[in-house]
Amino acid sequence: MVSSERSKQRWIPQSNPQSATGKATQTIARSLSVLVGTVAIATLSVLPSWAADPFRDTSPRDIDDQTELAFNAMFRDGNHQAARELLASPDATDPLAYALGSAFSYLDEDWDTLKSQYEKTLEAAAQMESSDPLRSHLYTAVGYFMEGGYIFSTEGSLTAVPKMVSKLSQVLSNIRSAQAIDATDPELNLVKGYMDLLIAVNLPHADPETAIAQLEDYGRPEYLAKRGIAIAYRDLENHEKALEYVDAAIDLTPGNPDLLYLKGQILRNKANDFSEETQQDERQATLQESVNNFRRAFHMRAQMPEQLAAELGFELCRARDALRNRNRSRSDCRDWAAARIAETPEPDTDATESAS
Repeated sequence: MVSSERSKQRWIPQSNPQSATGKATQTIARSLSVLVGTVAIATLSVLPSWAADPFRDTSPRDIDDQTELAFNAMFRDGNHQAARELLASPDATDPLAYALGSAFSYLDEDWDTLKSQYEKTLEAAAQMESSDPLRSHLYTAVGYFMEGGYIFSTEGSLTAVPKMVSKLSQVLSNIRSAQAIDATDPELNLVKGYMDLLIAVNLPHADPETAIAQLEDYGRPEYLAKRGIAIAYRDLENHEKALEYVDAAIDLTPGNPDLLYLKGQILRNKANDFSEETQQDERQATLQESVNNFRRAFHMRAQMPEQLAAELGFELCRARDALRNRNRSRSDCRDWAAARIAETPEPDTDATESAS
């Protein structure tokens, strides 16, 4: 079985480069979290709460109210804990609900529940085959991708690779079948757009700009497309473009801690590009802004899964130390984050912290 640390790391919005060896396999494995999140993202409503389908003005699909509320809580508001509670309801029966629930099982390393949830996703997708073949194929693809993540998590990479390759083939086959029904469907394009970006950013000789353009043109809701593009540009180390798109997403969904966390990461990466000798003022100003965004997100840590809050706290500690020219160890910063998480957040007035 893979280690606890490696399993959890795939859920954290990291930007550290991987080695070339085994990169394709690692990409497939860590894609589980991205895809499961994408599935949930794909049904998040930016329309009024009475809208049954957040994507389609015509031919809307029915999504049960409990599932829709969970998506809104998690992706519009960034409130993971509220989403978890909503998904515990037996009324959340859309295949998307099972996929989102599997995200928490994966984070908790509850492999038995994860297995049950990907099986339920496949079953629910099969039941939609006659009534909604496009979504049936789409969530069959999602279910197989979730199964691939389960296999990797419980068997490890060496024995899991052949099985994962087989699952990936089934994923792609079902995506193509959904495209054959309606290649312009916004729900399909959002899910596929995130998948294409993940592959394009992580694999050599891929074309990320084509995937970015596809997501921007066809992915809806708009702020989720912009969020995905910001993540892609972060990983491509194009800081200005990443900031442009994360700011656009924040404008559409202000106060979302996940977006503030992402912006803090982008700014921290940008600060690293400034010379400490010749661009100290620019570096300090960028670090200050990074810390401010991390702090605003960390103030809302009660909404986050514990693992995500811990990683955010760690990154906040490291950014604060860089701003103050301190050099605590990684373990010291993890201890600092754990201690802060145990505290009740103080009122967040301006989320500004000086280097003095």
